[in-house]
Amino acid sequence: MDLKELLWNINIWWEKKEAINHLVEPFERTELEKVNKDIEFHRITSIIGPRRTGKTTLLFQCIKKLIDSGTEPKNILFISLDNSTLKLLSKDVLEDVFNVYFEQILFQKPAELEKKVYIFLDEVQKIEGWAEWIKNKYDFFKKIKFIISGSSALKILGRTRETLVGRTSTILLFPLTFNQFLKLSGVEAPLLFKENMNADLIRREYELLKKDELKIKKLLNEYILAGGFIEWFKIKDIYKWHSYLQEDILDKLLLGDIIAEYDIRDKEGLKRIVQVLSKSKGNLFSMHSLSKEALVGKDVIEQYISILKDGFIIYSLENYSQHIGVVLRKNKKINLIDVGLVNSIRRLDKFSKEEFGIILEMAVQQHVFYYSKINNFESYFYRDQESREVDVVLVTDKNKIPIEVKSGDLRSAEGVYFFMEKFKSKFGIILTEKELLFEKNIFKIPYWFFLATI
Repeated sequence: MDLKELLWNINIWWEKKEAINHLVEPFERTELEKVNKDIEFHRITSIIGPRRTGKTTLLFQCIKKLIDSGTEPKNILFISLDNSTLKLLSKDVLEDVFNVYFEQILFQKPAELEKKVYIFLDEVQKIEGWAEWIKNKYDFFKKIKFIISGSSALKILGRTRETLVGRTSTILLFPLTFNQFLKLSGVEAPLLFKENMNADLIRREYELLKKDELKIKKLLNEYILAGGFIEWFKIKDIYKWHSYLQEDILDKLLLGDIIAEYDIRDKEGLKRIVQVLSKSKGNLFSMHSLSKEALVGKDVIEQYISILKDGFIIYSLENYSQHIGVVLRKNKKINLIDVGLVNSIRRLDKFSKEEFGIILEMAVQQHVFYYSKINNFESYFYRDQESREVDVVLVTDKNKIPIEVKSGDLRSAEGVYFFMEKFKSKFGIILTEKELLFEKNIFKIPYWFFLATI
């Protein structure tokens, strides 16, 4: 097989445009709309997120939209740079693919294009020098639109900031939110969470969703247990699912990729870090305590944590302070990117009331973290010297929103009130098992309703 034949085999819509239908899942994530809006602009569209969150499917859905809207199929090139056959066929992968595509498929010179050409590069971080190569083509050929995807935050975002500054728009793709999980389960819920909450709108939508409360709570229990990786809907067996998450997602794809890509020497140490974090019950970590618990040297623990964040396996929340230097010195909450991964490591197939509360709090923090990153905000937690605390804080351009989870426990919400007064918050949120209630500038929201609508 030569390179031309490989490209024909991959881009099956060139021969028969309907063939793209076989590669497209019927479920469309909200992120597809963002990609479709960005597609006609010349800037490079960058889609990043963990493995197995649907980035490749999203690219194929975008290709289908282009073909359905009248784009000539041969004007759409897709290539996965994680393709082993491709790497065997070519030493200078990107340049060779580019030349073969224009010379032997389109029979046109890139500088003489009349109609736009769309080039989709999946797992782009696998090729050394990709950013410089794309920059050169982007600057020279105005009729070529690049859509790239990758599973490394540092290698994609870092390179776009360094080399592709001002040329890219970034779309983050995380595991499914509970709102998306509901949609796949046949329940539609509106997205209501905003930096300025509308009490009347929330009340109206709450009354509409309340008729499905029992169904939503049941699905939330399923989500809290299984997490947001979309393959759950194909497996639907918690024991098989835990094995799949542990062996295929975590060990092979996530950690396997990281170990290979960063040449990690202490492989078992890296895995122990993940195990310690999965069993933390929301505890705070310093690099010293994490190093001690995971039996990983102090000299590499910060590097390993940074790498795990880069690979979208974990994320961290810092203690909120108006003084950035203080923030950086304090302990952090470090969580896995998906609650299903946590449960797979802990082998939890059902919850006690205490365990449910712990995982629920993780899920809320996870959702606020997703929301903050997607909307270019920041998320934190809060704890002061008097042990007043808030589970998670969303900091936007206009507000600082404290959010406390009280899933049936007796913890005081004092931290929310103290935080709001100290930092002049416009409103705060307390998540409870009780009915919806508004008290001045406090939103007391049932946890199932909050997660369904963020």
